[in-house]
Amino acid sequence: ACAIVDARHPHGHGVATVAVPALLTGMEDKRWKVKASCIEVLAPCLRQMSDSTPAQLALCLPQIVPRLAEAALEVRAEIRNATAAVLREIGAMVASPEIKKLSQELVTALAEPTNQKHTQG
Repeated sequence: ACAIVDARHPHGHGVATVAVPALLTGMEDKRWKVKASCIEVLAPCLRQMSDSTPAQLALCLPQIVPRLAEAALEVRAEIRNATAAVLREIGAMVASPEIKKLSQELVTALAEPTNQKHTQG
């Protein structure tokens, strides 16, 4: 699925209005493989939106990041690993120099919520 998104280069508005809501719905599925796959497909969607429609990406991130924070608490390592990869991808997209300095720490804290070293001051 990731290769399809990368190869097809769907338009940013289509990704934001069709793909992202479908992937967020898929993340609620009880089957871990469906959940992990939906999380993995988010990465190329986010890259595509970052390149072509950053405003759409900015509108979608408040819906995506809380879902990823929830997914980081999942028992299955596959889901946690996919979540960490997408969070790192989001952190790499940060353009603001002030926020860029903190983005790695924020991503680590979100990706590893049970690691007290990262989540407590």
